[in-house]
Amino acid sequence: MNINLSVISDKDHQFMREMFYAALYNPDPLHPYPPSIIDSPELSHYIQHWGQPGDAGFIAMVKEVKAGAVWIRLFSRDNPGYGFIDASIPELSMAVKSEFRNKGIGGRLLETMLEEAENAGHASVSLSVDQANQALHLYERFGFKVYRELETSYTMLKKF
Repeated sequence: MNINLSVISDKDHQFMREMFYAALYNPDPLHPYPPSIIDSPELSHYIQHWGQPGDAGFIAMVKEVKAGAVWIRLFSRDNPGYGFIDASIPELSMAVKSEFRNKGIGGRLLETMLEEAENAGHASVSLSVDQANQALHLYERFGFKVYRELETSYTMLKKF
């Protein structure tokens, strides 16, 4: 499959919203979260005001169709993300549209984002993932280790 990557820009805000919503793990697919959930204060800071220092990300394109996205963002102790460990460690978010899953797109996005993060001088990257989320295996394959176990999720860390 031919996968092309492009850098996320402020023009990609709507697609980032779509991908961030897709990234939210819902244990009950018959009762999905309302799309407005990503506008809540604890979630909106993952994508709003894109282009802050430390923001970086990529969109995967398959035959001119946006198939998925990955991005990192720095958070602070006063405004942490769910995978927050330290203000110097960017947190990773990623999603692939359901019709494009299990085709190598997530791996390509993750590999590219980790290379970018390391080249930008980051010593590590964190993320939050539900313990039941199938993406957990992808993160483990790329060297993420459980840093903290919560009730239903893990905070994971990848060191370079």
